[in-house]
Amino acid sequence: MSNPQKNHKLYKKLLDTDSCNYLLSLLPEIPITPTKQISTLDHHPNQWTSNEITKYRISLLPFKEEWKYVESKLQNTLQDYIIENMYVTYYGVGNVCKIHSDPVNASAIILLNNTFTGGEFILEPDKIDLEVGDMLLFDNKNNLHGVKKVIAGYRYALSIWLR
Repeated sequence: MSNPQKNHKLYKKLLDTDSCNYLLSLLPEIPITPTKQISTLDHHPNQWTSNEITKYRISLLPFKEEWKYVESKLQNTLQDYIIENMYVTYYGVGNVCKIHSDPVNASAIILLNNTFTGGEFILEPDKIDLEVGDMLLFDNKNNLHGVKKVIAGYRYALSIWLR
């Protein structure tokens, strides 16, 4: 699948490592298997779930500390957008995020750790090199994206849906 769109911007070190670690500390432990198979648009607070695109994800809720923390850190950068949804994804060895587009105007991805091999972020047809705290903001119109298989370690990322 070829993707001629290049509607994206990379913000380097938007969150510092301490902020990323703090956000991760607020999340429940990863279960051996996710608790439910859900559709892409369902939200199940405080539990790791699975859907047809990725194996482990946990939704953040607007009134919870996690959401408020992220929102406060990103308010200047995302001032032209309204946050519709936020969730954290976890990828262990062998996990991937299938190539897809999100059902919103724009998405942002922030890499929360670097303790993995593989797990490259793909904004078709390109691989985007992300470091801890980097945010990739992109238009969803025709921009297909996903995550390659994690070979070793584990990968956490924050996904934000915007309009």
